[in-house]
Amino acid sequence: EGDETVVATIVSADSNGPLVVTQDTATGTILDDDLPTVRLETVNGAAVEASDAGETASLAVPATYKVVLSNPSEFPTTVTLNWAAAAAGAGINPIEPGDVASFQYESAPGVWTDVPAGGQVTLAALQTELLVRVNPASDTVYEATENFVVNLTAASTNNQALSITDGQENGTISDEANNTGDLPTFTINDRTVNEDAGTITFTVTKTGQSELPSSVNYSVAQGSAQTPADYGAGLVDGLSGTLNFAANVTTQTITLKVENDSLFETSENFFVNLSGAVGATISDNQGIGTILDNDAPTVSIAVNPATIGESAEDGSVLTFTISLSNPSSFATTVTYTLSGQATEGSDYTTPVLKTVVIPANTLSVTFPVDPTPDGTYEGDETVVATIVSADSNGPLVVTQDTATGTILDDDLPTVRLETVNGA
Repeated sequence: EGDETVVATIVSADSNGPLVVTQDTATGTILDDDLPTVRLETVNGAAVEASDAGETASLAVPATYKVVLSNPSEFPTTVTLNWAAAAAGAGINPIEPGDVASFQYESAPGVWTDVPAGGQVTLAALQTELLVRVNPASDTVYEATENFVVNLTAASTNNQALSITDGQENGTISDEANNTGDLPTFTINDRTVNEDAGTITFTVTKTGQSELPSSVNYSVAQGSAQTPADYGAGLVDGLSGTLNFAANVTTQTITLKVENDSLFETSENFFVNLSGAVGATISDNQGIGTILDNDAPTVSIAVNPATIGESAEDGSVLTFTISLSNPSSFATTVTYTLSGQATEGSDYTTPVLKTVVIPANTLSVTFPVDPTPDGTYEGDETVVATIVSADSNGPLVVTQDTATGTILDDDLPTVRLETVNGA
């Protein structure tokens, strides 16, 4: 309460009559020895950010502190407060200016007021405690727990400076929901390439700001495409591994080898699966790789031998061969016609059905034309085989659609002179 005076004043003096008072007052002073000390105490030094839009709702938790006077003062007490980033050091991650939304004190029960720019706040006479708090700002950055300090730098009452016994307390700010609310997310894209591309590259993308490293595992799974026949490990990337993302890295790639075979087949696929994310979540865990086939075969027809005699003893048959340029994993159906100078049925025999099937993974099929000896000279005659259509899970291109065989006539007559009546 400060030093206090005691003043004694003579009101009257009498000694068988009034006396003259020459010094009617005397003042004594009681020196106050109750000047309080002041300290800063932590109530809850762990602040937590509020949830962001789209996250599970959670309120911000402020870091709360208390200014405490050791004993009351009959005069208002002014204290000077501020917050600051903690000094960097081992295990210390200093906060940034944008991490604090406001610095407040409790101006009345349940009423919070921003601490003025100069940091001075007044406790009323006889008030011995004052609550202050640091309110964390909510952001979408995934970051480590950050450190700050609250400072009590000066205190006075009745123009008397007060001794500060504890002028600094520590505090932390954590991301919401135990540091997982702002986790970035991983996704992987789908890719389609031609079989002759040589490689196929998938991109894993990290979305969301992060001040911390993160990682995700991947593994390749077979679909209709098989390894190693259709795809395999790349020069750098294997069929499984871990992608490590530094804080500022947003994409990583997985490049695999694509095998260029000669087998005609449907488009085939396989999968790249993500799992085991650290420092992030996974919102799309599977990339689909599609390999487009480039091996549609072409079709041609040929005949061998190209000529045979009409009589059975002169040879066997004309053999026509329908061939694929490369194998197909599907059966191939080919329709053809026969024409030319020779007539089917009288000059040769051949299958009635003019359709042949090349089995899957087979390159060719044949059909015969068997000459018929007739004893009549008619000259050499041709048999022309023409491909009308070819289909192997879709129409095929025909590069040689005709082949011509020749039946050599062996009925050239001899001539002689005979006597009918020589007399």
